[in-house]
Amino acid sequence: MNKRLLLLFTMVFALCCHNVYALAVSKNTKSGQIKSTSGEIKKGTVVWDATTRTLSLNNAEIQGYLLIDHKDGINIDLNGENVIDHSKGLSSSEAILVNEGNLMVSSTCSGSLKVKGNQYGIRFLSEAASFTVVKNCSVEIIADLYAFHGYCAGKNTATLDVTFDNASFYTHPTKANSMHVPIKGAKSITLKNCELVSPANYAFFDGDGYMYKLNSEQMGDNEIWDGDFQVKPRVALNYNAILDDPNALYSLTLKTFVGDFANLVAIGRALLDAGVDFNLMYSAPCLVLKNAKPNEVKALAEKLVAVGCSVSIEKTGYAPGVYFKHPGGSIYALPDGDVEYSPILGKVTYDAENAILTLNNASIDRSCLYIKNKDLTIELIGDNQIIGNQEDGALIVEGANLNIQSSCNGSLYLDNEGDYGLRHFDTNNHTITAKDCNVRIKSSTYPLNGTLTATNSEATLRIAIDHASFKVEVPAYSGSRKCVTGVKEITLKNSIAVTPANIHFKDNDGYLYYYTGNWEEKNWFGELEVRQAEMYGINICGKEVDETNCSNILGDYSVTYDPAENVLTLKNAHLNSDEYNLIRFNSKSKDAFTNYTIKLKGENTLNGGTDEDRPCGISMDTKVNVTIQGPGSLKSYGPEFWIEEGRLTIEKEAEVTIPRLLSGTSQLTVDNATLCMEDAQCSGLEELEMKNGVSILTEGVSWNPDPKYMWFEGEDGQWYDGPITIGVANTNFQVELVNCGERKTSVIVVIREYIGLTVSEAKALVNSAPCVLVKGLSQKSAEDFAQALREVGATVEVTENSETGIISTTTTSGTQQPIIYDIQGQQLQSIPSGSARRIYIVNGKKVLR
Repeated sequence: MNKRLLLLFTMVFALCCHNVYALAVSKNTKSGQIKSTSGEIKKGTVVWDATTRTLSLNNAEIQGYLLIDHKDGINIDLNGENVIDHSKGLSSSEAILVNEGNLMVSSTCSGSLKVKGNQYGIRFLSEAASFTVVKNCSVEIIADLYAFHGYCAGKNTATLDVTFDNASFYTHPTKANSMHVPIKGAKSITLKNCELVSPANYAFFDGDGYMYKLNSEQMGDNEIWDGDFQVKPRVALNYNAILDDPNALYSLTLKTFVGDFANLVAIGRALLDAGVDFNLMYSAPCLVLKNAKPNEVKALAEKLVAVGCSVSIEKTGYAPGVYFKHPGGSIYALPDGDVEYSPILGKVTYDAENAILTLNNASIDRSCLYIKNKDLTIELIGDNQIIGNQEDGALIVEGANLNIQSSCNGSLYLDNEGDYGLRHFDTNNHTITAKDCNVRIKSSTYPLNGTLTATNSEATLRIAIDHASFKVEVPAYSGSRKCVTGVKEITLKNSIAVTPANIHFKDNDGYLYYYTGNWEEKNWFGELEVRQAEMYGINICGKEVDETNCSNILGDYSVTYDPAENVLTLKNAHLNSDEYNLIRFNSKSKDAFTNYTIKLKGENTLNGGTDEDRPCGISMDTKVNVTIQGPGSLKSYGPEFWIEEGRLTIEKEAEVTIPRLLSGTSQLTVDNATLCMEDAQCSGLEELEMKNGVSILTEGVSWNPDPKYMWFEGEDGQWYDGPITIGVANTNFQVELVNCGERKTSVIVVIREYIGLTVSEAKALVNSAPCVLVKGLSQKSAEDFAQALREVGATVEVTENSETGIISTTTTSGTQQPIIYDIQGQQLQSIPSGSARRIYIVNGKKVLR
């Protein structure tokens, strides 16, 4: 029996048994409105146009089935809501039967069609009917066995191509637990401007026209799927709207796909080209791209959608960089160069290559500065502020180190009306540094907030405050707040924590505690203020002297500084460093000179090496005066002295030995002291002044050029501007301790103060009395030392201990013959009369004759 006889028999049998003749459309059907005399068209109209091969259903309800037998195919045009119901016919009945030809169901105004069958919904009997389209409309098929059945006599014979174009297509059974097959005998399914929303996983395989539900554990164990099948119009993907941030990172999810052979190959190739394992698609819905750039997501999404896949795109993060977060969550990426951004007043410049963000008197309003996985330096010029948005805070750092600095004492104010001021995410070890600047953070609850896990064991953020002012504060109200959270440690360098008086971090806790003696009082509700330590303009071996270290600069108590008196004390100090300046003095004022004093106790040395480009032992910046006082000594091995502009004074029995002295427009005064320049060179000195038995131990001092002024304190106080050679002054007095009396401790204190000894050394000297305490003093210094010892009960003697050099004696009678030397150290019987004006030393004092 051929197919036409089978079709005819089916139609006659149906009419005889059920007395239902619905509609038959063939190549011989005439144009016009189709009427029914037996009530098959319940309502609406059905019109056939033979020229265009279009069957128009206008709000029609048809009781029976629609038979299509037109080799050129027909188009069903839907207007309004239409129904074809053949669910009460034979058990094998279908609602739409296509004998031959193609079928298109479409609408110009979003019409719909509900098809009710018993076992079949829409059925194709001929392999020649190889193509069908559902376009711009809504189709619902209700059938318990095969909702959409193409010709399929066996494997490798499925020939029907199905296209859904901007349409809604839905199949489901009438009874629960029915073996519902939504599509059988389809060679391919093409989704055009549509997406499959159920089932979640499905596939067609080459040579098979059945729809299967996938078993992800064993692909060969697929089952015929008995659930609903739904295709719906897809909202057009506006990639420019979805991928709106070129700096953001996005994730792409493959929700569903069409799995005929051709589509599987296209989908697999698209995934492989994007570097994705194509096997992922068999577990759809699945994530195929994670944290990818917008252009990568768009390229893959377009390829997948083109072959009927359904995808979704989600913004999941941001690429490393610097951003502004607006209120509401939108993000603005900082470009390289000047930042033109409406909430900014002042100037902001971002150097992307070197990761430097410069704020120049900038005010950023209602935006959060967001730093993502990129170490950044913020350079401050002038006063700057960021008023954050309440949700995010004022400054967010994620997975990066942050350095806030300034070369001109700039400031940064972070303020937020919400919970957070400065937030840091990431449990890795990172540091936020504030250096040479002023930082102030304020918020309602957590001004400074680092990552802190529930166990309080992973607080890893470190705060390093270097020569800076750093203040964290919360408004005064009774609610719960913590000044600093999630911070493992705070390091102070040239800075001082002034509020609270005592702070403490427990090893396994990231909260800042205020120590009150009771560790139960842990959460500290107050302000943390770290201010820049006061700097004193002195650098010792590369270490700045400030109020945090002035009492013990080098760590061995040999170098100390008294800021009240501007006195730097060297007590048996031995300075060794490769720094260019072992001791450097800077002016504290641009308009006035700063005066420093160096007190020498014991023997002190400066050793900076002997290279040709050797560092300076003592360097005096512009507008600095330095006075070196004895009775100790200072010997510089290698380094020279440098005076930029100011006066260097050596006095009070100080013994200073240097290789040479270099100077700008400056002055040198030696007063009752000893200065030795080993290579006898002094350059650039403008004024030289000698007082009170001065000596320069070098036989011939070379001045380059000659000092403009040379001043020697003579009896008549006159200037002398001729060539000079200065000999050796008398510093050969010694102080001998006979006994210490009853106040032994006081004697030890005086000896330590004058000589610069340790307690044990001074005690040993006292215990060895009678003994010589010190040699090489002038008579005045010796008498001063002796008098201080006598005042605490000691018995001492002052004597001379050498016959070399210029000897001065203490006279008790005005009739004693004076002892006279010339300036070269030659002893004279008297001052020659009629000789040129020159310097003489009479009884240890210089006189001008």
